[in-house]
Amino acid sequence: MLDMALREFPDDPDFNRMRGELYLAEDDYETALPQFEKALLGAPDTIDHIYNLGAVYFETGKFNKAAPLLERITQYPNDSGLAFMVAYCAFKNGDRVNAGTLLQGLRDSMDDLMQTYPDHIADMLMAYARLDANNELEL
Repeated sequence: MLDMALREFPDDPDFNRMRGELYLAEDDYETALPQFEKALLGAPDTIDHIYNLGAVYFETGKFNKAAPLLERITQYPNDSGLAFMVAYCAFKNGDRVNAGTLLQGLRDSMDDLMQTYPDHIADMLMAYARLDANNELEL
């Protein structure tokens, strides 16, 4: 049914979002990516489209693309997962100070975040452990 709808209305943002979500359910981020890009083109201010595309960029390691999208929607209801993704994007884009500041606000949610993003948190902790007193990485 969705295939028929997309053949008839290939640029419909909601149909493209739905197709992207089907790919996400199969952990097929690379195939979901163009669907979410198309959805956002058709409805650039829709929070779901912004979030979905930002999340796929995040999961595929495209942090420089994820950050501006996720930052656009951080003003909406408190979502510790979203706030963590923004902090991790800042971290991966080299802004360790901002990442640290953002993480400070997530202390109460850290147990849940550890279960959701264990590899990302381990990556950050290892890098922060190598910082010297001047906030420079010790190699």
